[in-house]
Amino acid sequence: MKTFFAALIVSLMIGLPAFAQDEEILPAQAEAIRSLAIEKGFTVQSLNDYLIQKWGAPINRLTRKNAALLIGAFQSSTPPTPNAVNLSI
Repeated sequence: MKTFFAALIVSLMIGLPAFAQDEEILPAQAEAIRSLAIEKGFTVQSLNDYLIQKWGAPINRLTRKNAALLIGAFQSSTPPTPNAVNLSI
């Protein structure tokens, strides 16, 4: 399954034209982010909190460019973790 997502992510990152980078996130990007986040221990709520805090928008409001950057962050050697979410009240 990880191989599928890796291939999907590479395809998305290579296949996105430069002019589309500010367009709304693709459904496949959103699904890849959700899957990667769950693998890292996020819940739906903690992912939403993280995205709003760190990226300024919920998943459905991310740009394609930000989604690609976020996917890369989740695949890095130091991916985001649910513990990094700082919920200040």
